Amino acid sequence: MTNHYLRLGLKDYSNLETIKNQYRKLAKIYHPDKNPNNPKAQHKFQVVAHSYQFLNDPHKKAALDNYLQDSRDKSRQRGNAKERTEAAQRKREALKRQEIEHRYYKYAQSKFTPTRRMLIAIFFLTSLCTFFIMNYFQNYENRSMVVILAFCALTFAAFIYLLVDAYYVNHAYHSLKKNQSIEHAVRKSGYIFLLLFFATPLLGSILANVRRSALLRFNTHIAKPLSIEEHARDQEWMVTFYANYELYTCKMDSHGLSIQDKNRIKIAYYPGDPRLCELIK
Repeated sequence: MTNHYLRLGLKDYSNLETIKNQYRKLAKIYHPDKNPNNPKAQHKFQVVAHSYQFLNDPHKKAALDNYLQDSRDKSRQRGNAKERTEAAQRKREALKRQEIEHRYYKYAQSKFTPTRRMLIAIFFLTSLCTFFIMNYFQNYENRSMVVILAFCALTFAAFIYLLVDAYYVNHAYHSLKKNQSIEHAVRKSGYIFLLLFFATPLLGSILANVRRSALLRFNTHIAKPLSIEEHARDQEWMVTFYANYELYTCKMDSHGLSIQDKNRIKIAYYPGDPRLCELIK
């Protein structure tokens, strides 16, 4: 007997409400009106409709449930744990195949296809990285800027998810079409996620420091600090100074300088962006 739960991408013995909700969702994806030139999608719609009609009949559903239960009981009676494990693994793989196929068709029918999703995510990730690099040395005592940077970090994480998810669905679907395992898609998606989540912020910090060092080599101005206060960490000071006729308060690395040397300490800053600065004697 055909497992119609599996055809709908559902677990065995799902209730009627779950079956109806799943059918409505799949009918929107595979409906012939949305796939006029796609025979595979139209065939899938017929399969989904047939399985729904079968499970919507209480007697047929009960018969299928009894068949599945009998099969499970017989497997237990045989006592072959290996067979049961392999059967459960095949069922999980079949459900995963159904899930990937449903998601791919859902994305493909929308304005944001998997490829477009990846391009949009790459564009915004690049933009956010550039914004981070250009604003890495902001005055973090400014609460509004802290909120903006925190929002950018959350947005960055969201676009990482969008990129990895679209890549995984696209790569896994094409692997299934070639009758290949999706394990390669899972591993590759995991590597991309780790690379973006951990390596990109580190690379952004390095590039921000390179930019700061390069800018401080050209047309640097010198200013006297108006006040210097030790921060919670011994290696950081809160320094207030005038630059471009404006007052700046920045957190700076003391580079091993002593707080007793206040009178001899000066600030080298870049006129185009006074937040790019460092303490000098």
